[in-house]
Amino acid sequence: MSDLLLDTDAASILFKPEHALNQKCAAATLGHRLPISFMTRAELPFWPRGNKWGRNRADLLTGDIAAFTTLLPDDETCVRRADVVAESTASGHPIGSADAGIVGVLPAVGTSGHR
Repeated sequence: MSDLLLDTDAASILFKPEHALNQKCAAATLGHRLPISFMTRAELPFWPRGNKWGRNRADLLTGDIAAFTTLLPDDETCVRRADVVAESTASGHPIGSADAGIVGVLPAVGTSGHR
């Protein structure tokens, strides 16, 4: 079984059965472990707070999040994230902080992110 690192958008689609891409995403993730980065883990709890969800819906999201393994940063991840931000900025295509955090954990799941 291989790891398939989910970003915030992909995790969100899997949480919403009514989403137009839910079935395709569910099929694409079948048979994979689905870790999330620490940045995705930090972003997800904002939704109930930022959108004034009720307690029941917020509790459902908490349960959904608990199903994923969160890849936590270490010193190497932090340096890799800094490299990604510096390189993308120097190339004229700066990457956002959250996306850089996700890219920083890619080696932890055995991929460079290139397919």
